[in-house]
Amino acid sequence: MGMKGVDVGYGAWLAMIAAAGTALAIAGAAGAQGLDAHALAAACASPAPVAENDYRCGLAHYLGKGARADAAEAFRRFMRAAEGGHTEALNNLGQMHLDRASRFHDERKGFALLLQAAEKGYAKAQYSVALLLEEGHAARQDLALARSWYRKAAEQDHPFAQNNLANLLRWGTGGGRDVPEAARLYQRAAERGVPSAAFNLAELYLEGEGVPRDTVEAHLWFTRAAAQGDKALKARIFDILSALEERMTDAERKAVANRNAQWRAERPVQNK
Repeated sequence: MGMKGVDVGYGAWLAMIAAAGTALAIAGAAGAQGLDAHALAAACASPAPVAENDYRCGLAHYLGKGARADAAEAFRRFMRAAEGGHTEALNNLGQMHLDRASRFHDERKGFALLLQAAEKGYAKAQYSVALLLEEGHAARQDLALARSWYRKAAEQDHPFAQNNLANLLRWGTGGGRDVPEAARLYQRAAERGVPSAAFNLAELYLEGEGVPRDTVEAHLWFTRAAAQGDKALKARIFDILSALEERMTDAERKAVANRNAQWRAERPVQNK
């Protein structure tokens, strides 16, 4: 196909932020930690000057969950938590500064705060810093440095970082080319449910780049990408699969049907 791999880029990232506030990076933190409204409200009620309590109370005010929705109070609480050494709060401040709809919008400040969180080892901030550096937003474009930060996040199993690092490795952007390593990273990200990674891996199998050429594997990963992707990706894949199926043997079609049935049966209930 000779296409650039499908990226999880800054434009898509901003679109997600615009659609759901900065919930892309902030709201997910509450879910990941299993924090319900009661736990968040308790943090706001606690008189103890503890960074974790300020962080949780910031989440409560940001999300309007366990406390009134109040971006200014969320910012103040995140700031106090960050001053107490809380890395996730530092990340959240950076995300709030990057939100173009926010009263706190200041991309340079946002990048500086995310860089601090990244340097402390926080994978989400490492991914964000890499993305901004790759696309030259809020900082001067530096593809080699972007690649370095993607790698740090990828090593912590951040799936979007794995996909984007794989793209740089696949095309030799910002450093040497390593297509087999790109294939390995695409597969890890695809197995974590990143549709663009599944699409990119399918391309490699179709072309025999970094992996053996395998029509069945290509079909399988295109199908998974379509099942998990947005309308634009689904439409793109529909034409590819139609052309691919015309060239497949009956044995290959049967193998694809069996493997897809197995995959659907094994998918977690929440993804069905």
